[in-house]
Amino acid sequence: MRKSKVSSKRVAAAVFGLTLLASFSAPARGDDLAVAPQVRPSATFTFKATVEATKPRLTLAEMAECEGMSQVCDEAYAVDFGQSPEPGKTLTLTHDKLELLLVKEWPDADVTAAGSRVVKVVSTFSELQDDEVLAALNSAISAQLAEAENFKLEIERLTIAKNTKLRPAAYRIEFPGLNLRALSGTHRIAARCIFEDGLPEKEFAVQVTFDLKQKLPVTTRALDKGEVIQASDLTEKWVQVGRNAAKFAQKASELVGRRTKRPAQAFHPLEVTQVEVPKIIKRGQLVKLIMKSKGLDVSGQVIAQGEGGYGQTLDAIYPATKKRLRVRVVDSSTVEYAF
Repeated sequence: MRKSKVSSKRVAAAVFGLTLLASFSAPARGDDLAVAPQVRPSATFTFKATVEATKPRLTLAEMAECEGMSQVCDEAYAVDFGQSPEPGKTLTLTHDKLELLLVKEWPDADVTAAGSRVVKVVSTFSELQDDEVLAALNSAISAQLAEAENFKLEIERLTIAKNTKLRPAAYRIEFPGLNLRALSGTHRIAARCIFEDGLPEKEFAVQVTFDLKQKLPVTTRALDKGEVIQASDLTEKWVQVGRNAAKFAQKASELVGRRTKRPAQAFHPLEVTQVEVPKIIKRGQLVKLIMKSKGLDVSGQVIAQGEGGYGQTLDAIYPATKKRLRVRVVDSSTVEYAF
């Protein structure tokens, strides 16, 4: 009986221990746990009083420094705050507007604007200079006149609008629609800066005074009315033609053998209307006809049916058969068959 009593005590102690262990190891119910508080991200942006913008768009990284939780500050450097002012212009942002922009960007965070109550944003710029525009225009002129050896265009004066400001970036200057043959005297021409980094083009106008010259045949002496021009009467010279280039004879071949209709000054170009082809063949004149073609070399006589000058064509007939043919004037007594 003694052993039986000891055994009962041990059993009771073991049951109590298991019960106690179970009470510690059993999972607690949900309503017994305290809910952990949710911490909102927070950060403070300290804004500068003055910001120099170098690009077309403003970023928060240019305007302020961030202190606070990394999940806000790490995003801050890519936040777009809108378009920056034009080069040389100023944009003013107030404290209230800055806080609204921050709250809009992080609606679920505690963000605060600190630092300057007013931020002035100024876009940096470089001012366009007359010299660089002149160099670019001269280069464009040289490229267009490379094949036109008888034309020369010089710039006498060039001005651009004052305070033409550009963003500090590499660029080239172009002149769209530049027509050199139409340029003489003073013109307002369009120009633009093309930026290499993709910035928007900057258009501007240039006031330019041009001097257009052309290499033309000119007389070596004064000519009287009615004189027939010889090759020795002509030489070449650079002539300031302005907008009248088209009215002058372009080559010596257009003048040799022509007759002046009015007097001509020495060393001046001759207008096309200032000369005429002298009529060296008269209507009804009996002239020598020559025919040269593929080894054929024959001659005969025909009667001119009209007047003509050197190189001109006219009708003629054979005296015996009255057959009509077309001939070209060679000289005052000879014509050739006009094939």
